[in-house]
Amino acid sequence: MSRTLLSLAGFQVIISGRFWVIAEDCGLCGDEKSSADKVMRTPLSKQRNKHIQRVLVEAAKLAPRHDHNLALVYEREKQKGNANRGTLAVARKMVAYLLAVDRGQRDFVPFPDSQSAAA
Repeated sequence: MSRTLLSLAGFQVIISGRFWVIAEDCGLCGDEKSSADKVMRTPLSKQRNKHIQRVLVEAAKLAPRHDHNLALVYEREKQKGNANRGTLAVARKMVAYLLAVDRGQRDFVPFPDSQSAAA
């Protein structure tokens, strides 16, 4: 498994490749415990980079206002739980975007917003 270095808002993070490992390191999800057919997630990890977690959560609070797709993710998760659950889902989606851009070694180019294209 290759390891790369990702710079995020002035912080440098070593990425090992798997999304859930990275999300745990950023403090965006807990560990997964499974037994037979049950899969349970533990609370958010306390072994995290709290600076990156803070930056991602603050960005995730603003992102739904600027991106229609992230707003849909936020609303869907908010319906299941509360606003914090929606914010964490948006932060995880942003980490997935960052990983995709890093793996492709290209600049991030957002999709055209479907609402602005229809207008």
